Amino acid sequence: MRFFKQSLMSLGVLIVASSFALAQTPAFFTFTTGTGNNATVAVPTTANPSVDGTPLDTGDEIGVFTPTGLCVGGVVWTAGQNAAITVWGDNDQTPAIDGLKAGEEMHYRIWRKAANSLHQQISVTYAQGDGKYAANGIYIVSTLNTPSSAVHEDGGAAVARDFILHQNYPNPFNPETTIEYQLPQPSQVKVVIYNLAGQSVRTLIDAPQAAGRFRLNWDGKDEAGNSVTSGVYLYELQANDFRATRKMILVR
Repeated sequence: MRFFKQSLMSLGVLIVASSFALAQTPAFFTFTTGTGNNATVAVPTTANPSVDGTPLDTGDEIGVFTPTGLCVGGVVWTAGQNAAITVWGDNDQTPAIDGLKAGEEMHYRIWRKAANSLHQQISVTYAQGDGKYAANGIYIVSTLNTPSSAVHEDGGAAVARDFILHQNYPNPFNPETTIEYQLPQPSQVKVVIYNLAGQSVRTLIDAPQAAGRFRLNWDGKDEAGNSVTSGVYLYELQANDFRATRKMILVR
């Protein structure tokens, strides 16, 4: 920490240890720790990490990934507090790849807690370091954000930049509601309706889909075609490794 503090001071940015938020274990991002080597990425409040121009809220998470998509570190963001991410390198004494190799570029993802949305297209610049992993390296983020638009155009079709499960509409509903979601890449997709006991009520789709925006309708019936009772139901989107769940209310 002494070297870390001096490194930050050399840039004219004084960030002392007490100004960092207490480390919390991320709930969304999972990764292997104790691989034998690591680096530190500092995300000061001046970096103002954001999604589509909206600053991160307390409880949102920032994850660091290898070029192949393996999570190697993460932090729970606390608004108004600097954050430090321990990024784990690969243990070359084992055959398994459990971290970044020297020289590999660090990639970032953001998970928004309130929206339960994962954002993978993250742009980052550094005040110190080049973003390529080195054991014991110190990196200071200057900016960390997503592009300004949630979708991009590809051959005239709107394609999502991130996996997003939207709130159904209308909600509450009777007798039918619409569920909309976005896929940034071709995915094996499954959308399932559950009751509050965790029992599957209806599978709306279980099939591969291309990247894009999609809408599904639920008519308030189970797999057998019987109308379900009024109450709170959950709908879950599974797309490759992404999972998101939201609540909806059926009123008869």
